[in-house]
Amino acid sequence: MKSVLDWYPEMADAYDLLAVARNEGGSTPAAMQAELLKDSRWVGDEFTDTARAMHVGDIAPAQVHGNATLEQARSMAEDGIPVAPLPLPVTPPSQVN
Repeated sequence: MKSVLDWYPEMADAYDLLAVARNEGGSTPAAMQAELLKDSRWVGDEFTDTARAMHVGDIAPAQVHGNATLEQARSMAEDGIPVAPLPLPVTPPSQVN
């Protein structure tokens, strides 16, 4: 967890929100997901390609989230691309009711 916050200090508030919600039982996982990802764009299986394109400057930087295998995430981290696991499972927008 410390390395995630070292890379993304702006996520500290989201982690705090998750901790409070878990301790108080006052928020559903869907509400926590919505708050955590409100400024991020879902890119699904294109996550690795999108993150790499942002890293080399082919597309404008933005907060994105999506799917990556452990091997893909390790490879991106080894290449200096900031990547971190989310603290809760993410439901793709097409599957949210």
